Amino acid sequence: MLAGHMIPPFRTMLWRVPLLVAVCLTGILGAVMILGLEKFALFFPDRPLGATPRSEGLAYDDVRFPASDGVMLHGWLVPAPGARVTLVWFHGNAGNIGDRVHNIGLLHRVLGANVFIFDYRGYGQSQGSRSDLSEDATYRDGEGALAHLRARPDVSGTRLVYFGRSLGAAVAVELARTQPPAGLILETAFTTLKDVARVHYPFVPLWFLRTKYESLRKIPEVRVPL
Repeated sequence: MLAGHMIPPFRTMLWRVPLLVAVCLTGILGAVMILGLEKFALFFPDRPLGATPRSEGLAYDDVRFPASDGVMLHGWLVPAPGARVTLVWFHGNAGNIGDRVHNIGLLHRVLGANVFIFDYRGYGQSQGSRSDLSEDATYRDGEGALAHLRARPDVSGTRLVYFGRSLGAAVAVELARTQPPAGLILETAFTTLKDVARVHYPFVPLWFLRTKYESLRKIPEVRVPL
């Protein structure tokens, strides 16, 4: 046998087996933890509504409607006399619609448009919990909101303009791609969730993320004024 090419003794190889098993188990456990905690690092719903449009002196319709998969959701329609546009607001990942009341009043006064805002499942007075939230769930909630609006006689004659903020921008982009509105407004939008995670959670292996929100890939498919 040539020097320098000695086969490691069996005993030396044997002690490496538990080490390899431990490394594999640690990797599997880490992946499971990341997948389980993913939505808890992404969605921050709040239940109590701290305010309503009445706080801004606005009349509003308190509505309940089903998501496209049947989960009951809660929202507000703030009508504007003679409105030709209904602004459909997809809010971000934290709080609930009660935190947006001041902005609702501002948009209503400046634009002279109907303003419709709703909570995703697990937020505010909508059914569900944080564990029910996912990328697909937010899309189904948005689909339910649009179906509700299009069935309303006081809204069906108006043009729908989607307004998405932060995570809601990703929801608005997806729905603008599949159900084109008259226009699309995006505020503090992000390219993909992986890009966000790369900045805020650099230690997370990105290939484990199930949630994508790939707005950058989808936006070329949106054929409406932006």
